[in-house]
Amino acid sequence: MINQEVIVNQQLQERIHYDNPDFPLARFIDEMDYFVDGEFLCHWHPEFELAIILKGGIEYQVDQQVFRLHQGEGILHSARQLIPGSIIFNIEFPASLFHTIGTSFLYQNYFNPSSLKKMGSWKILPENEEGSEILERLMHIHRSDPDKYAYELLCMEDILHIWRNLLVLLHRSFLVPTDNDEFIREHRMRKMVSYIQSHFEQPLTIDDIAGAASISRSECFRCFSGFCQVSPIEYLNRYRLQNAAQKLSGSTASISDISFQCGFSSISYFGKAFRKMYGLSPSEYRQKKKNAVSTSLNA
Repeated sequence: MINQEVIVNQQLQERIHYDNPDFPLARFIDEMDYFVDGEFLCHWHPEFELAIILKGGIEYQVDQQVFRLHQGEGILHSARQLIPGSIIFNIEFPASLFHTIGTSFLYQNYFNPSSLKKMGSWKILPENEEGSEILERLMHIHRSDPDKYAYELLCMEDILHIWRNLLVLLHRSFLVPTDNDEFIREHRMRKMVSYIQSHFEQPLTIDDIAGAASISRSECFRCFSGFCQVSPIEYLNRYRLQNAAQKLSGSTASISDISFQCGFSSISYFGKAFRKMYGLSPSEYRQKKKNAVSTSLNA
């Protein structure tokens, strides 16, 4: 399945769709050209996520860490920005997938998130034995046919191999749980971003955003700088513009209506901000997306 957008709820938690809820494994491909501007909106999810770069490259941001990956490399955890033409294969699954093992000792010691605390995020490279096997198993899942007999057993075999090697890497690198200050700041960040995504259509100030997490203006700026590398207002405007771009390509609403729906009080300012971010006016952007769809249908 090709993924075209990251769907989140009001807490920015990504909503993962499983074809078979009794075997909760999601697999999909992200292609940069399908996303509005080659970026995913800020989001989070409690599931484990593994990805391998099939083509091109990608910049991942997880919490306050940034990873740059190239073709053939992988990562444990969420994406930020793709290089044009990039293609990424992802799998996501909850810890409950391992309930099928049925042995409490194995689950508590090797699969329980509360036991593992925070696994952290790191590059998976083919240069070492464990990384090579993880990437090989990811590619095996990518090539597997969901309609083939015993597909679930095949995937489970690959995931167990992947997990064993991840634990070896975890042990070797002496990763430690996130410190309490970082956890608190991450919790505040989720509250503020959730507030923005719930109220972006309305006039918002720094005080409004900071108030959502009951923190000072300066702490609000520190949170956004650490997690998103932008100011709170920059994030707000960017989120508004991303929503506007989605509406331009996916609805027939007028440009002025879209502008107001996305929190812009001035159509002229909306047009200038949109052109600065996308290099096109809103009408040019809509026409470009319309032409791309027509070309795809006629191909």
